Amino acid sequence: MRDEKPLLPSPSKTQIGLVYFLIFTIEFEYALEYVFINPFFNRHNCSVIFLSTIWLFPSILTLISQPIWHKYVYSDYSTINSKKKLLIYLLCSTTILGIITLISSSSIAELCFRASIDASEKARNASIILGFIGFMLISASHNILLEISLGFSEDEIDSSYTVCGCFGRMAGFFIASIDCFEIYSFYMHYNVGDNITFSFLAVSLLYVLTMCIAVPYISFRAKIDSASISYPSASSLVSLPWKMKLLMLTYFLTLGSNLLISIYATSWVSMAIWDENYIKEDQRRYNMGLSWGAFTLLISCLVTIVVIYVIPLIRKYQILRDSYILGLTHLICAIALITTHEVGNFQSIFIIIPICGFSFGANIVLPQHLFSEMQSNYFKQCDKLPYLHRRSECSEPKELSASKSRLFDTISNNDIHQIGKNDWKVLLNMTSLISQIVMFGFIPALIALFIGGDYIKWGMTTAGISALAGSVLSFAL
Repeated sequence: MRDEKPLLPSPSKTQIGLVYFLIFTIEFEYALEYVFINPFFNRHNCSVIFLSTIWLFPSILTLISQPIWHKYVYSDYSTINSKKKLLIYLLCSTTILGIITLISSSSIAELCFRASIDASEKARNASIILGFIGFMLISASHNILLEISLGFSEDEIDSSYTVCGCFGRMAGFFIASIDCFEIYSFYMHYNVGDNITFSFLAVSLLYVLTMCIAVPYISFRAKIDSASISYPSASSLVSLPWKMKLLMLTYFLTLGSNLLISIYATSWVSMAIWDENYIKEDQRRYNMGLSWGAFTLLISCLVTIVVIYVIPLIRKYQILRDSYILGLTHLICAIALITTHEVGNFQSIFIIIPICGFSFGANIVLPQHLFSEMQSNYFKQCDKLPYLHRRSECSEPKELSASKSRLFDTISNNDIHQIGKNDWKVLLNMTSLISQIVMFGFIPALIALFIGGDYIKWGMTTAGISALAGSVLSFAL
């Protein structure tokens, strides 16, 4: 049986502010990845398949490492605070190591082989391997960091944390966009040589400040995060109420659309501004296009923040049902994205990409409310068994000893019992993970295999189709 009572006092405003700073730093770094990772490997003339599927590997690494660190942190609830702090120090250090490896990969390779990466294939391959290792260290570390940071809040849905993350991404996109304004007055920017190095050094400084200023004063309460619970079996998912399964499919599609936008948007903007053949010959113009893409994503974050604050007002006055709001926002996004296959000019990027902010904002707030509400409709609070189960099962618990290791047992009716109020987060997190694996791996691979050179345009179009399908399903909830 789970004990959700905190062993530490409620956090002060200072501690909450420090957690905000940690989330700000993590999301700042996320933004830089979305802008620079694909272009970094594109400079090394990596294959389309590699560029399309590189985002899958951090998700897999996070999935593999999750049970290990959960077992370490939650093995003794009385030491959760100290263990989480130690883990944050380790992950921040790993992220900084990954950043140094990534931005110095070309220099290290050229130094080892005494040849430029353009002239030597061995130097180029070594630079790719080092860059890939750096990217894996960065991405996997901040995935775990974000989970720990969000687990600090007792609230099921805390918009303040979300807005703080949006401001972090805005800051990252702003730093990544300085090329488009021709701003070279920064002393560091003069000396490091390019924007990717300057931007990642800036976020490294934030991580150092996090370790020195924020982490020592944060106290994590000893509660169990829903993510520490094992995922349900396939048979249990099939037995869920059909509306819950429909909601999971909707979230899978809409989140997948957001993920595809994140990895393809900046490259699409660069292609929309400059001729594709021309930017291959002029790296400077290509970088300028990436910076304009980062700037449009910054505007998209502003739209996202507005949507996050407007949706609670719509819900308060019951203007529209949650599912209708979700459907309409994704429908608007889908229409804009589908046009990217044919439309591409400087004016269009300031319309299409910012419109995606409606989808981002709705997807941050509404799925959590919908999952929580459906759980309250279908599930009943029960402390007799430590996993979701049927009413008939908890009346005879001795017969279920063989299945106690599973979170979900077979559910054949709507009278489902649960142990905790946040069990819906398991379904939300599982759907998010599956969407990342499919949208970061299989879909880009299929696009690269069958489309080839136009994979960026088709990636954006696929994001639109996914948003459209999710929108249609939303109206059926």
